[in-house]
Amino acid sequence: MRRMQSRQNRKDQRLFNPHWKREPLSRYPKKTLLKQPQRLCRSVLESIGNQKERRGSVRQLRLEPILGERNLVHLWGRAGTGKTLLAVALATEASRHGCVEWINTDGKRSFVLPLKASIKAAGGYSSKVNVTLTRGCTEALETIMALPSTVPPGTTMIVVDPITRVIDMGNVDDIMWGRELREDALPALAALASGGIKVIIVSEVRSTEIGVLPVLYDSMKRWRPRSLKAVRGPGRHSTLLLPASEGEEVLAVMKLDDEGLLQLDYPSAQFLQESDHSCLERQSCA
Repeated sequence: MRRMQSRQNRKDQRLFNPHWKREPLSRYPKKTLLKQPQRLCRSVLESIGNQKERRGSVRQLRLEPILGERNLVHLWGRAGTGKTLLAVALATEASRHGCVEWINTDGKRSFVLPLKASIKAAGGYSSKVNVTLTRGCTEALETIMALPSTVPPGTTMIVVDPITRVIDMGNVDDIMWGRELREDALPALAALASGGIKVIIVSEVRSTEIGVLPVLYDSMKRWRPRSLKAVRGPGRHSTLLLPASEGEEVLAVMKLDDEGLLQLDYPSAQFLQESDHSCLERQSCA
């Protein structure tokens, strides 16, 4: 019993020690990750074991239509629409050209295995991806505010998933609620984006009187990011939309292949809009 308690104490110290935060992705061994309760499809786990057979083929995605010319990208949508998987694809491509800083603020590690599998399939470098796990809004905000002084040279991308966890949900003042995001986190990330680093911000959404929108959407728009909306479609694909004043422009369709990796298809916008309308009609009828 004492041996089990000491082992659990060492495990807790390793996971929750504030000094043990920023680690390269290659430091996450396969055996340790498989012990974590992950909601991952079986094909992802099998693909990691078959990487030696697939090592000869390098898988690349066309990400230029997704990123655009702006360095600040705001990705939002309902849960299960593929926001984190798209961020995984963006980080994978960036790891082929430089370092990537991934800040996880919700404590979920389900992105680690798909990220490692995607990097191996695309010929990236897991040693160039640094993963930071934070606990609570205070630690998440401190990590983001320290980025200008802690980002290593050669960093090409920063991913914050999700950015909304920096907000103190216990603040009952309507005026001060969300101040951490408006006045601290967003200006710091926008400054990094102006310096040439691609910054990917993943937001959670909530229902409002005018529909489903990201948390503090008006504050996000003031920094003029490239806003991308993920909408779940029928089956195993989601649609990536570019919101505009005259409507929504369809950018791509995100699909999962048989190995659990993300694929981006760029068919005609008219076909996608028709499929989206039919999907919405099915959901409304249901």
